Amino acid sequence: MGKPGIIAFPVLLVLGAITGYLAYDMLVIQSTPVMGIYDNSPYRKDLAGAQAQSPTPENSAEEQPSEEAPAAEETPAAEETPSEGSVVTISILKGSSAQGAPDFDPDAATASLSDTIKWVNNDTTYHTATSGTGIDDENSGSAFDTSLLAPGKEYSIKASEIGAGEYEYYCQAHPFMVGTLTIE
Repeated sequence: MGKPGIIAFPVLLVLGAITGYLAYDMLVIQSTPVMGIYDNSPYRKDLAGAQAQSPTPENSAEEQPSEEAPAAEETPAAEETPSEGSVVTISILKGSSAQGAPDFDPDAATASLSDTIKWVNNDTTYHTATSGTGIDDENSGSAFDTSLLAPGKEYSIKASEIGAGEYEYYCQAHPFMVGTLTIE
């Protein structure tokens, strides 16, 4: 008879390799998060003012205006027209979610107290314009915060509600996106 180790050792090696592969597959590959929105997740909660479903090519042009009407009601200041002064429009540029790409246009905006400031999201993803220097700023959002703006949406606020001064702002979703707003 042969030695028991001659048969047992290769069998243990094969079983160990199979166990290692299965453990790697279950613990690493299958548990790696994938980018996207999971509607059926028990942890998912829709944000106030955010569009529940992103626009798709299947949505017809007639359906889209009816979806925009509720969003305007959720943020009443978003559709106000100024009674005096002019509108200073700051565009969130397409592709601005890529770090290093141009983000706000103009980067340094100037308005008078009688003006209305309007941010328009021309990108394909959600953005914010939040006063402050970044997420760690304890006064973040104290002067103004657009909340999450869906692609194609806009937010307006009267400069008099913010007050005179120079304000730095950033995007909460993409903190590398920064701009300044000066109200005189």
